Amino acid sequence: MSTTQKPGLLGQLIGGRFRVEKLLGIGGMGEVYLGRHELLGNRVAIKLLKVQHAKDQRMSARFRREARATSRVQHSNVVGIFDTGQLDDGRLFLIMEYIQGKNLLELYDEVGTLPLERALPIFVQIADALAAAHSMGIMHRDLKPDNIVIVPGEHGDIVKILDFGLAKMVEAEDDRITLPGEVFGTPQYMSLEQCMGEKLACATDIYSFGAVAYEALTGDPPFVASSLVEYVLAQKNRIPAPPSSRAPHNDVPPEIDQVILDCLETFVPDRIADGCQLVTRLREVQTLLAHRKLGSPADVAKRMPTSQFLAVDPNAGISTEELRCMVQNWLWERLMHVVQLLRTWQCFPPGLGPRMASAAAMADEIARMGALEQGMIQESQSQELQLRARSGQLRQAVQALSFDREVLEKYLARHVDCSVLELVTAFPGLGIYSDCCSVQEILSELIFQITELEKRYSELQMELFTARETRSANALELFDRKHEREREKTRLVVEVIEELIGPGGSVLRKNPILALELETLSLYYQETSQML
Repeated sequence: MSTTQKPGLLGQLIGGRFRVEKLLGIGGMGEVYLGRHELLGNRVAIKLLKVQHAKDQRMSARFRREARATSRVQHSNVVGIFDTGQLDDGRLFLIMEYIQGKNLLELYDEVGTLPLERALPIFVQIADALAAAHSMGIMHRDLKPDNIVIVPGEHGDIVKILDFGLAKMVEAEDDRITLPGEVFGTPQYMSLEQCMGEKLACATDIYSFGAVAYEALTGDPPFVASSLVEYVLAQKNRIPAPPSSRAPHNDVPPEIDQVILDCLETFVPDRIADGCQLVTRLREVQTLLAHRKLGSPADVAKRMPTSQFLAVDPNAGISTEELRCMVQNWLWERLMHVVQLLRTWQCFPPGLGPRMASAAAMADEIARMGALEQGMIQESQSQELQLRARSGQLRQAVQALSFDREVLEKYLARHVDCSVLELVTAFPGLGIYSDCCSVQEILSELIFQITELEKRYSELQMELFTARETRSANALELFDRKHEREREKTRLVVEVIEELIGPGGSVLRKNPILALELETLSLYYQETSQML
C-alpha cells in the first residue's frame, strides 16, 4: 500500500470532529488517514474514496454500503465503523477503528508460513467473525490476506478483518450494487461462482477462507495462475492437493486437511455453507487435537508405553497447564480405582483412609472452584455481548445524526436566509427543534447531541475495558486459589501412590488383580511424575 503524503488534507477537520494527522496508505478503494477526535482525543482511521471516483455513483454506493454493512456487525474481530459522510468535494469518508498490526501478507514476509499451533486460533477467529456477519445476511466478498490484520494481544494473536465495504446484503436482492456478470474480488481467493460473476452466497466467503487458510499453512494459494481464465479452468478441472502434502512444518493433521478442502469445494452445495458451520467444524477439530493421544493409560497387557499416550501433537494447541491438570485428574481417577479395589478385597492399608478423605475433600473444593470459574466465564461473555450491543446502538445513532448534520449544512449553504419555520417545513424530522431561536441553534444542538453520544460511546469502551480488567483479576485470584488446592491434593496423591507401589505395598501384590492394577498405576506414575 502506497503512503505518498498528500499535504492538502493534513490538518483538515473531517466530519466536523476528526482532525487528519497523516496518510497511512492508499489502496484500491481509497486512501486511509490517521485522525484524532478533536474533543475526545480518540485516534481513528479515516478512509476516503479516491478523487477520480468521487462522481461515480456505483463506487459511491459501494462505499456507503461498507458503512451500512460493517456497522451491523458488532464483533471483536471486525474493524468497527464509527461514522460516515461526504466532503465538500464530493468524496465519501468512513471513520473507522484504528488498529496497529500486520496483515497476513506482511506476517508471511516476516515469519514465513504459519505453524498450525499459531494458525488454528487465527482461523477460528476469522470463522467466528464470518459467522457473526453471515448470521445477519452479510458477506465480505473480498476476504484475503491483505484484509486480515493480526494484532499482538496479551494472550496471543488477535484478528481484525478489514473492508467489509465489498459486502452485499444477501437479503436485499432489489438493492444490488454489483451487476450480474460483474467480477469483484481477488482471483487467488475467489470461488468459481465469483470468478464467473454468478450469484453469490455466504459459501463464497467460505471458499475465500479456505484459500487464505491454505496459503497460511503452505505458502501458496490452492491454485496459481496468471489470469482469471486460468483460475476458472483450474477450479473446474483440478482438485487442490491436501495442505498437509505441501505444508513445510509437516504439522497439518487429516482433520484440518478435510476442513480446508471442504471449504474449497468447487460447487456451492458441496462446500461448508457459512461461517456458523465453519467455526463449529474448526472448534471440533481444536477439541479433537487437544485430546488426541491423551486418553486413559494403556492396559498393561498391551505394554504400550504411557509416554505414547502423553505425546501431545504440536498442533494440539494444548497448554502446559492444561496438560498438567489432565495428568492430575487421570492419576486421581486411577488411584480411586485402585482404592476401590482395596476396599473390595478388604486389604486397605492403615493410615490410607484419612489422606484419601482429605484428598477427596480437596477434589470437591477444586470442582466447586471450577464451576465458579465457568460461571464467571459465562457472566463475562454475557456482559461483553450487552456492552457491545449498546456500543453498536450508539455507533448507529451517531451515524444517523451525522448524516442529518451533513444534509442540514448543505441545505443551509444553499439557503442562507432560511428561517426556523422554513427549515422545519423542509425537514419534518427537525420538528423537535422548532422551539430553537435560530437555524444555527438547531445545527449546534445536533452537533452537541453527536458529541454527547460519542462521549457515551467512549465511556462504554472504558467500561468494557474496566470490566475485562476486573474479570481478569478475579479470574486470576480464583486460579491461584484453585492451583494451590490442586498442589496440596497432588502432594497427598503422590504420597499414597508411592506408598502403594513401593516396598510397603508388596503384600498387596499377592492378589493377581491388585498386582496388575498396581503395575499399571506404577507405570503410569513413572511416565507422568515429571509433569506434576
